[in-house]
Amino acid sequence: MVECAYKRIKSIDSDGIVFTDGNRILFDECIKNWAEENGMKCTGLRCIAERNSTAIPAYFLFFSTEKVKVTFRHSVFPWSKRHKKAFLKLQKAINQYGYSSYDIS
Repeated sequence: MVECAYKRIKSIDSDGIVFTDGNRILFDECIKNWAEENGMKCTGLRCIAERNSTAIPAYFLFFSTEKVKVTFRHSVFPWSKRHKKAFLKLQKAINQYGYSSYDIS
């Protein structure tokens, strides 16, 4: 599993996420792998990740070929407002393109 900080995300589009180092998460690949891991058929599924807002640090775990954990660091103050906004921004971007994430909080 690879771990990346949220701030390393360069862009998000309907195909996936691109990081500043050029690595990419492909959403179609995540759907297939998430379904496989959870014993489901991928027909009609749109789930690409698990999310946990109560973990320290909070994260999204994407089911690409090599799982990618996008983390949200917090400051001295646990789960600061800035990091909550970033977490919700990523969730909203995923939903905007018609995908979902499974909440394990």
